[in-house]
Amino acid sequence: MGAYDVNGNYAFYSPATLAAAGFDTSLQVNVDTTPSTLVGFTFAPDSVDVRTTAATVTFTMQVSNGYRVSTVPVILRNAGGEEMSCEATRVSTDGAGVSTFSCTIGVPTTRGAGPYSVFLVRAGGTDYLTSDLQAAGYPTQLEVVSNVTTDRVPPVVAALSFVPDPLSLGAGDQTLVFTARLTDDSGVGGVIFFLIRPDGSEYKRCNTATIFSGTPTDATYRCSMPVSGSAATTPPGNYRVAMSVYDVRGNERFYTADQLAAQGFDTTLTVQP
Repeated sequence: MGAYDVNGNYAFYSPATLAAAGFDTSLQVNVDTTPSTLVGFTFAPDSVDVRTTAATVTFTMQVSNGYRVSTVPVILRNAGGEEMSCEATRVSTDGAGVSTFSCTIGVPTTRGAGPYSVFLVRAGGTDYLTSDLQAAGYPTQLEVVSNVTTDRVPPVVAALSFVPDPLSLGAGDQTLVFTARLTDDSGVGGVIFFLIRPDGSEYKRCNTATIFSGTPTDATYRCSMPVSGSAATTPPGNYRVAMSVYDVRGNERFYTADQLAAQGFDTTLTVQP
């Protein structure tokens, strides 16, 4: 410590000097390294009917050493891959250091019917999966009554084209435009077009989630891909087109060039010198 008087006289006392004078100069700091643990988990209600109106489900978690945790994410998932989630925030902390966290999930009328399992609860650095929650005796299933059938089917490719074909490098840098018509009962989410080199490696990809024309359930997408006119970058030969399509519910499918060709679509782009 340092001490000074009104006349500006100053003296610094080191810990050793103070200790020699009989003063206690040691401070014991105990660090709590006990990890945060999920010690309580509930949600209500455990069944909702959204055939005519939306509903909400409230999740409540208790976490020991809760001061170490800022939020507690909760994720639910059904067999079709549909997910619902919320991120719980601290509501209170008791004298024992157990914090209560809470969040609410809104269930819309468009949500697919059937059971949803609590797929994940993350408390601190620990992920509690469905099996962990069940082993601890916590509820893990939310039943959704809905007029919507859970969609597990990815979009279907109804049409595919690309221009120009053939593509001449002699014309310099060009733009290759892909057009595809996709259908899906729940609504198409988007598409990724892949252009594959003659050696089988990927040349470029072009993705879009913007409908060019049509409706979400019967949508036409268009995507533009710049193509270099340099033969070193774009070697002449026969290129192939592949696609990845997905819907609004997360169902996805990758179509190889051969699979698209088997459906009658032209998937070969000829690049000329």
